[in-house]
Amino acid sequence: MSDPSSGTVLHDPRRFRIIPERDGLDTFRSTGIRIYGYIKDEDRQSYSLLPDSFDKQTILYRWTDWDVPASVEEPKKSVEALAGYFAGVD
Repeated sequence: MSDPSSGTVLHDPRRFRIIPERDGLDTFRSTGIRIYGYIKDEDRQSYSLLPDSFDKQTILYRWTDWDVPASVEEPKKSVEALAGYFAGVD
């Protein structure tokens, strides 16, 4: 996720140009994500996929845009002790 407030995600187009250091990442606006599970055995010969095919659609988790993080600033418990200490310093 490059900008969670707008649902913008990083995308690696894997163009592999002649000058690889110029093959940068793109961004695009995503409507949400789907989650799949992939398990590979130790022998690396067999695997399990949940659901059993990428053709099957899982539930799409959609996000909504926001412009203000849901957070509250609170002073740390040590603020009063530090304020008292620095009040006596010349």
